[in-house]
Amino acid sequence: MGPQPTEAPWRGICEISTPRVYYGLRSYLHKRQRLLRLAQIVRAYVILGPLRNTFVRYYVKFNHNEPIRIDTSALFSNMDVEKLVNAIDDVGYAELGNLPEEYVAQILAY
Repeated sequence: MGPQPTEAPWRGICEISTPRVYYGLRSYLHKRQRLLRLAQIVRAYVILGPLRNTFVRYYVKFNHNEPIRIDTSALFSNMDVEKLVNAIDDVGYAELGNLPEEYVAQILAY
């Protein structure tokens, strides 16, 4: 009797890591611009084309992400919301001043 194999011989072949395949394919496509463009066109057609509703139904049915929790408490009840939104649209941020520590704790907990 010879030595017994401890693992199945096909084990290394079947266990291809997903990130390795993804980044290998990504690197290969980025080196070939025409093939990359073709892959982008096909992907856009599949996602936005006639199969869009099928993909949406699939992801809705098999989605394993928990829904985003929405906190409806009024954290900034004394602020002029319209003014803040306009400031964010104009410059990308809004000056709120110093927030009480309890508000900061609520934001960090959220």
